[in-house]
Amino acid sequence: MGLCREGDDEIYHMALHSQVMIAYVIGTKTKLWKAYAFPVPGINHAREAYLWRSEGNELSEEQATALWPDLTSQLTEYRYDR
Repeated sequence: MGLCREGDDEIYHMALHSQVMIAYVIGTKTKLWKAYAFPVPGINHAREAYLWRSEGNELSEEQATALWPDLTSQLTEYRYDR
């Protein structure tokens, strides 16, 4: 698992497979969050996490919650950005 910041957003990322990652983008000011799954080369996940912007496929709230329940359970003051 990793964390990076882009402006007011926090991006938590995790590898599901060597060539598949998920990213949870949390707007600290907007109090909204979204999740994405995306393919990566699988060479350096920390450096590949930014690929969620160009390669990410949006997950439903149900999918996102099922894939990373520990993280989503902490987002009680946030709402999923539909």
